Amino acid sequence: MEKEITFVYKPKWKSLVLATIFFSVCAIALFHKASTNDRGLIIEEIITLSVSSATIFYYVLSAFGAIGVIFGIVGIVSSRSTKYLVFTETEIRIPPVGIQKKESVIPIKEIISLNETNISGQVMLYVKTKQKKGVIQRSMLENKAVYEQVKKLINDLIALN
Repeated sequence: MEKEITFVYKPKWKSLVLATIFFSVCAIALFHKASTNDRGLIIEEIITLSVSSATIFYYVLSAFGAIGVIFGIVGIVSSRSTKYLVFTETEIRIPPVGIQKKESVIPIKEIISLNETNISGQVMLYVKTKQKKGVIQRSMLENKAVYEQVKKLINDLIALN
């Protein structure tokens, strides 16, 4: 490999918009429930909350929904700029995602393991060295074929070094 090989690496904006709408609806519905609450709450017949405790509980859930909205908006804004997953003969550069500020630079010679994990349908490739761990998310790449190409490229680079 003489030059850099790059792959577009950014979240799908449709998923971010749908998640933001979902969290908006949750935040609004739970805020309304908290504002108009006149009853206690029993959770799974284990936890019993008074009217005031239940109201606080609904406000807290509403706040979590609002935090989801904030993260969704940040994701939508950040997805407007194109970032790249970059491979050279000596390193992998994984761009920052979400609230991360710095890209992860993984030296090829230092890679000790490559593990694929599936968490509730979200496939991630963990690239580990003794000191660092980089994560490549399949959903951030264009499609599954590109993800498979990235996996093969990493394996080929490891074999060359």
